[in-house]
Amino acid sequence: MVQSRIRTEFVATHKVISRATIPPALTGNDRGWSYSKPSQSDARDCQTGEWMMNSFTGRCLCGAVRYEFTGDAVLALNCHCRDCQRASGGASTPALFVLRNSLKISGSAKYYDSIGESGKVISRGFCPNCGSALFGQPELMPDVISIRPGTLDDPSTFRPAIDIYTASAQPWDVMDPAIPKFSAAPPR
Repeated sequence: MVQSRIRTEFVATHKVISRATIPPALTGNDRGWSYSKPSQSDARDCQTGEWMMNSFTGRCLCGAVRYEFTGDAVLALNCHCRDCQRASGGASTPALFVLRNSLKISGSAKYYDSIGESGKVISRGFCPNCGSALFGQPELMPDVISIRPGTLDDPSTFRPAIDIYTASAQPWDVMDPAIPKFSAAPPR
């Protein structure tokens, strides 16, 4: 398997992806995302077609909660919904989705549950010691967990493939024009 580096910086040579290249593991419905277990082909970078990273580590600010992941990422995105803005304290929440059974967490994260746009619960995990936001566990997608890319030991490996809920984006939010945008969850 080829391991690629996923970068957040804009690369002028990458092309804008079409709806057809969004990983089939995550598809929209009238109430938000639906989930089907991804196949190996779903773990490709949506913009380059290359395999996403297959091993990484990360931690909270104080180091009390650490994690290690081995496998392929399911999807990388930026969510601009108001809940994610409030949870992150910023313009959006970047999220790297991975298979839950491929993530090993040491230390104990505390979780806060809220109801998302889908009508389902999303549990947001954070370090009870330093407060670092670390994980997201969407009830709608029980086999995956999202990781906050800023907590990766090497956050430069994150490269979002789509921006979602851009209708809620703040006017001061500067988004990469090469990444496909969806005003809510991507359409079916």
